[in-house]
Amino acid sequence: MATAASAKTRRDWNEEYYQVLQSDPLHRGQKLHELSLEFMSVASALGQVIIKERHLPLSKKTIKPLSCLGIAGGEKYLHESIFFKYAVDKNHLFGSDEFAMKVAGHELKGQTAMVSCGMIHGLNFGLMTIIDYRGYRLLATSSLPISHETLVYGSGDGGQTVHADLSEMNHLIKQCAAVLNLKGHVAGVNNEPDKNRFLYGPCDIEGHLGHDGRLYVVDLARLFPPESPSRDKPGAFLYQLLRPELVSRFRCPLSSDAFTLFGHTDNKVHDSEVHEATRYLHDKVIPDFARTLTQLDAKDDQDLRHAMLLAKELAASSMPLTLSMEIANCTTSRRSIEWLIEDLHRAGINSMSLSPPLIASVKAARTNSQFLSLSLSLSSSASRLCTPIDDATN
Repeated sequence: MATAASAKTRRDWNEEYYQVLQSDPLHRGQKLHELSLEFMSVASALGQVIIKERHLPLSKKTIKPLSCLGIAGGEKYLHESIFFKYAVDKNHLFGSDEFAMKVAGHELKGQTAMVSCGMIHGLNFGLMTIIDYRGYRLLATSSLPISHETLVYGSGDGGQTVHADLSEMNHLIKQCAAVLNLKGHVAGVNNEPDKNRFLYGPCDIEGHLGHDGRLYVVDLARLFPPESPSRDKPGAFLYQLLRPELVSRFRCPLSSDAFTLFGHTDNKVHDSEVHEATRYLHDKVIPDFARTLTQLDAKDDQDLRHAMLLAKELAASSMPLTLSMEIANCTTSRRSIEWLIEDLHRAGINSMSLSPPLIASVKAARTNSQFLSLSLSLSSSASRLCTPIDDATN
């Protein structure tokens, strides 16, 4: 959780953002674009310094880490009113640093989804960007006027204490959940029912009545339900999530806390519904998508031919590794890869459905050009202004 009182700050990004959102609609878009570019520029420069100094002794670091905040992730920093958090698996919650990076990507994805439906109703969010540099990932967010004392929704201690204290916040998050097709459920890890609360979204979401009187929502990495987990990936419920496009179109609302201790109340029902959605994804959505691509007329379009080859691989999970490598090697067109990834996501399919060689090909094609991602929204229309990094394995 990024707090405003953790360190001396110079620029109030949050207040600037709010003022832009309240400005004349005729000029709001341009002002928002300019502010987002400034935020990305400053966060990028500071993030590079933090990463460059990662292995220096504390006394030699120009940007000092905070003493302690939370249990997930690595060192955290607050500088120039921007809160930085390393996406690393410091406490072995995720299984690897790669999976921790995916969780940071889900944080951005969850916020983008909530922004698209929440700001129009009065919820507020910070500016957010992801910085990938020298093999590390930082999640950077604007500092918000919140603290442990301002928490009114969700849990900040792993589900031991769960809040649903403010009727206005409860109602707004319920409205967002209806748009996103997320199921309300009893959340919390306590065996005493009266200590848990009925929530929409994950138990560890945090809704705050900020010190400035505004309603803020943070910690949205687990906003969307996990896929049915496999026994060999015990932490997969944290990073292997169903895409929002699939969840929003599924036949019934789904619980964000399925297959977790947070949602142990009525867990058989919640888990069964998410398992059905996972089977629908793998047995229906992915094969249908592959067949659609292979039926395209690509005689005069090299990019589509590349995408069709990828689609064939997607539909043939038993394809020999050598053939998969040949397909990956021939997929050199960046446009074909971008085209495929966008359509995969639009269909509700994670790119992890591709084989490892093709994932490597996607990463290689995107590494040099995708550096930052930013999630913003215009409050007047809830339209997204976003230049995302979609992980090759998201």
